[in-house]
Amino acid sequence: INLKSIHEIGGVCGAISYFIVGFCHAYGVPATGVGQPGHSAYMWYKNGTWELGNTIKGWGLSTVHVRTQYTWNKRAYYFLVMNEAQKNLKQYRLSEKMRIASMLANPEDRFQILEDATTECHNNIAVWMDLEGAIKEPNLEKTTVQNALLPVVLAQREKDKDVFDIAVGKVATSECFGDTAVKMTLDGKSAAYCDKETGDFELDLEKPSTVNEVMFQVKGGPIIEYDVYAMSEEGNYVLVKTQDDERRSKNRWSYLDGWDMKTIKIKVDLKKGTFYKKKSSYFSIRNFKVIGLAHDILDDVSKGKPVTANPGSSDPASLVDATSSISWNGNSENSWFEIDLKNICALDDIELLWADGARP
Repeated sequence: INLKSIHEIGGVCGAISYFIVGFCHAYGVPATGVGQPGHSAYMWYKNGTWELGNTIKGWGLSTVHVRTQYTWNKRAYYFLVMNEAQKNLKQYRLSEKMRIASMLANPEDRFQILEDATTECHNNIAVWMDLEGAIKEPNLEKTTVQNALLPVVLAQREKDKDVFDIAVGKVATSECFGDTAVKMTLDGKSAAYCDKETGDFELDLEKPSTVNEVMFQVKGGPIIEYDVYAMSEEGNYVLVKTQDDERRSKNRWSYLDGWDMKTIKIKVDLKKGTFYKKKSSYFSIRNFKVIGLAHDILDDVSKGKPVTANPGSSDPASLVDATSSISWNGNSENSWFEIDLKNICALDDIELLWADGARP
């Protein structure tokens, strides 16, 4: 396929895409054809990454064409992952060597080797595919999995301490905004519209959260009068801000300082807006952001879990029944008990309530 033949006899998606692929190859630029439902596109290597061209469906529905060498799967987006993996070729090669070594190891040892390989190169998809099988090994010790995954849980908890937009992906509900309410927290170009002169919406933060700042962007005219309510951990709404508390307003963004109370939901009562003729609405909100920190909900993870104890001891289940009416007695100088938490848990505190005079 060349430009002359396309000019003379024409060509649709396949001809155009493969002409561009050939053009890239002529200049030493990696490129290949890509199949999409009812369409032929291409991808090429540009500025250190792969990009789609002549596309109508995006990466999710793109596969490489036949006779094209591919990585772990014919899905085109695996090219992106392989590209990231090979940015640190030393670590990628090491993870591959570890993956091959795991094939020669005892079945019960494969999980640990492969888990270490994911740490070396988390973009090596082949390691994750093998890990899926290794974790199902019948002789794999539960403690091996726990010891490998607990640092990941703890690292995520540390990451969760960072301040960020805790409204992203959360559910906003409103009678007046209807189905468009979800667009407030998608951080996109679409807006939520309310055609009533007054209205409200509620945002569920899902976890008790510290709110440092609230910021929202309108698409039409400004919101002239409003109240902001925060729901406490006890489930009560408290008025925390009004339009008079706006710190500043710029480029259709309005900014409010946060408050001290941990908040699980935010409700905004819209009292007066500006009619937006283009959308026949009084309130149009493009973005609603809550900058803050979401806190884990602390709970007794031992409540009701299985307990084993030394022979001769009294009812071990009383240790985790969440009451203090019955005391457990080990009845031995070398008493012990073990609680199976059933899950990997990051513990903040361990509390023991001793019976009178029983503290060692």
